[in-house]
Amino acid sequence: MSMRNSLDGTREPEGRKEYVRALIPIVQTIFLALFILSMLIGMSILWMVVIVAGMALSLLISRVYCGWVCPINTLFRLIGWIYFIMGIRRRRTPRIEHVASIKIGAVGVFLCCLVVFRILGIQIPVLVIMLVVGVAITLVYEERFFHTFCPFGIILGLISRRAQRGMRVDAGRCNGCSICTRVCPNGALNLEESGKARVTIGECLMCLGCSDACPKGAIVFGPPVDGTIPRTGTGRTIENLDSMRGMEGNSGNN
Repeated sequence: MSMRNSLDGTREPEGRKEYVRALIPIVQTIFLALFILSMLIGMSILWMVVIVAGMALSLLISRVYCGWVCPINTLFRLIGWIYFIMGIRRRRTPRIEHVASIKIGAVGVFLCCLVVFRILGIQIPVLVIMLVVGVAITLVYEERFFHTFCPFGIILGLISRRAQRGMRVDAGRCNGCSICTRVCPNGALNLEESGKARVTIGECLMCLGCSDACPKGAIVFGPPVDGTIPRTGTGRTIENLDSMRGMEGNSGNN
């Protein structure tokens, strides 16, 4: 069995990574089937229990619910695969100002609606509606658009900022190629001013796509190296990096 270096200097078997990669679609399929079954038998409360459990688990291993359990995200993976095979490109997520304020507003409106519906005795399949809306949006836009405003995702993102484990980047092995920032479906990776990538744990969906794409094997799962994991984005996005490189090139020509 081949081995590779982990961030703490130990040797890690490559077979473990292959096992986890194969496990993800199995887990996603199981929970998608459980979601469909709970909706068909009118036991939506069962899925709410799953969501609450996911929130608790996010304190330990980040937003594993979003990447491994959420039925909406599972359908996103299927849509992305079909579009890739067919060569279809979706619209990019538009730039939105004051995203943090909009996220807070989205969660507030969502919770208020739930309370009002509960008081009025109105039965609305909220989870099914969210799934339909999410799929409809992702047929046109990149999935990051929906992730940005998903109320459950926003709440999980806030909770997972205190996660004990998550995806992290070995700055010593990162070459700043920015491949990881391009494959991340939620924009959780940014390039710092140093040119090294960093993961914003509150945005990471634990899909492991960045780890698979990294040519240096610099992105792994584990506890933080220095006692802290970046909780919010502070680096440069790939769009900002491109613009800055252009500015540097212009200044060098002057």
